[in-house]
Amino acid sequence: MKKTIISIVAITEDLQDYNDYYAFIDLENAQKFVKQTIKEAKEDEEETIFEIYTDEEFEFYYNTSEGNKKIYLFETLTYDDYEK
Repeated sequence: MKKTIISIVAITEDLQDYNDYYAFIDLENAQKFVKQTIKEAKEDEEETIFEIYTDEEFEFYYNTSEGNKKIYLFETLTYDDYEK
């Protein structure tokens, strides 16, 4: 069994019934994706950001008229037990 680290980008919204999760095997691609997503959230003209709670390289937690939203990156360990 091979251990694999999975990088996950989570986009959570307080007033929604769902959250989005994007899984990556390559950490560099996950980091690029989260940075781009944070950049797009900051530039979104349709939503006004009232308050920013956390503004870091891989975590952005903020408040809008739609409620609190958070974009962040985390890693988890999984086991690859797939047999061909």
